[in-house]
Amino acid sequence: MPKVSVGIPTYNSQKFLSQAIDSVLNQTFQDFELIISDDASTDETPEIVANYAAKDQRIRYFKNPTRVGLFANFNKCIERSSGEYINVLGQDDVMLPKNIEEKVNILDSYPSVGLVASSVEVIDDDYNQLNWPWAKYSEDVLEPAREWVINKVTPNNDICCPFVFLRRQVIEKVGLFNCRYSYVGDFEMWLRVGLVADVYFLQEVLGYYRWHQSNESQKYDDLYYLTEVSQVWDDIINKLDLADLEQRNLEDRVVLGLFNYFISRNFLDLDYTLQICKFLDGWRGRNRDLTLAASKLGGYIQEFKTKLDWSQSQLQQTQVNLERSQQQIVAMQSSKFWQLRKAWFRLKQSAGLRKNE
Repeated sequence: MPKVSVGIPTYNSQKFLSQAIDSVLNQTFQDFELIISDDASTDETPEIVANYAAKDQRIRYFKNPTRVGLFANFNKCIERSSGEYINVLGQDDVMLPKNIEEKVNILDSYPSVGLVASSVEVIDDDYNQLNWPWAKYSEDVLEPAREWVINKVTPNNDICCPFVFLRRQVIEKVGLFNCRYSYVGDFEMWLRVGLVADVYFLQEVLGYYRWHQSNESQKYDDLYYLTEVSQVWDDIINKLDLADLEQRNLEDRVVLGLFNYFISRNFLDLDYTLQICKFLDGWRGRNRDLTLAASKLGGYIQEFKTKLDWSQSQLQQTQVNLERSQQQIVAMQSSKFWQLRKAWFRLKQSAGLRKNE
C-alpha cells in the first residue's frame, strides 16, 4: 500500500496534463500512487496517460463512461485510492519537487493534523508568474481544530485545492466532497475538516496553480459564488452550535468579510452591488441595513462618476481644441512660408530685371 495517493481528475486535459504528471513523477518522495480519473474526455487524454502508464506501474487510469462533474470526479479519485494521505491535483497544475515530501513530514509529525496546505504561485498558460497575493502564508503555523474555523478562517477560500493533503482517517470521518456545490465544494470540505482536525499551513511555495480562461471557476459570476459560500457558512455555523453571542460575532465577521470582498469587486455596478447587499441583508434571518448603506454609497459613487465623466469630456474637448490650434499654427506657418517664398522670387525677379537694364 502506498503512503500517498495523488489523484488527477481530468477532462479534455491534453494541453497541460503531461506537465502535471511529470511534476508528480519528479517528486523527491516516491512512495505514491497516481490515479487519473478521466471524466469522459473526447481529446487525446487517454493516449497521453497510456504512454505514461506503460512506463510506470504506479499510474492507474480510469475513464468515467459519462461526465459526473468536478467534485464528483474528485470523489472518484479518492474512492479509487489506497494511500494514507491523499492529494487531488489539478490537471493543469504543477507540483514543485519537494511538495509531497514536505507535506508527508507534517502529517507524520502531527497526528492531530487532518489537512496541510502550502503557499503557491499563480501562473498563466505560458508559465509566467502573475504575482497574486492569494494562497500565500506568512509563516508555518498549526491551527487548532474548530478554533481555526471560528476565529481565523477568512469568509472566502484562501486555500489552493490542488496543494492540499488530507489524512484518509479524517476524510472517512467527515465524508467526501459535497457535490451539492459547483464552485465552493473544496472550501466546504476544508471547513468540515477544520471542525474535527487541526490544519497546518506551510509558508514555502510548493506548487504552481495555473489560471486561464478554461478554469472551472470562470463559469460562475460573483452572485452565484456568494450564494454558495453563504450556504456553506450557514451549514457550518449550525454545526458549531455556538452560544448566542459567539454565533452572532461569527455571523457578523462572515458578513463583513463577504461584503468587503464582493463590494470591492463590483462597487461601480450599483445594481449588482444592491443585489449583493439585499442577499446579505437577510442572511440567517437578520436585518443588517446593508442595502440602505449601499444605496447611499452608490449615490456618492454615481455623483463622483458624473463629475469624473464631465471632467473627462472637458479634457477631451481641451485636447480637441489643442489639436485644432496646432493644425492652425501649422497651416499659418505653411502659409507664411509660401508668402515669403513668393516674395523672395519676386525680389529675385525684380533684381534680375534691374541688372539687365
